[in-house]
Amino acid sequence: MGRIKSFPDGVLLMPRAKARVRDWVFGSPGKRRLLEVLLGDEGRPWSQTELALAAGMHPKGSADEHLLALAQIGLVDVVESRYRLRAEHALVDPLRALLHAVADLPDTPVRRPGD
Repeated sequence: MGRIKSFPDGVLLMPRAKARVRDWVFGSPGKRRLLEVLLGDEGRPWSQTELALAAGMHPKGSADEHLLALAQIGLVDVVESRYRLRAEHALVDPLRALLHAVADLPDTPVRRPGD
């Protein structure tokens, strides 16, 4: 079962993005966009909220899980609740190449059985 989230009145709720063909290898649209943001400005320290918003995600959404995993594999450093891409990490160049390659894929939804 997923996490149960509640938001106070007046908080903008962002609809969950549908997976696109270019998102498929990353598992979700949010993961792909988060990596694009980090790789696009690799020297910048980001707060979780800044990263989530820059990636088109809700600040209280799954960005925290994605960032925790990125820190666990050493792709980002976390200092005083700020995230910074480790430009020397072995995955940076392959991820950049993959993001570049999927950018050329059609921006169409992933087809599901029964579609």
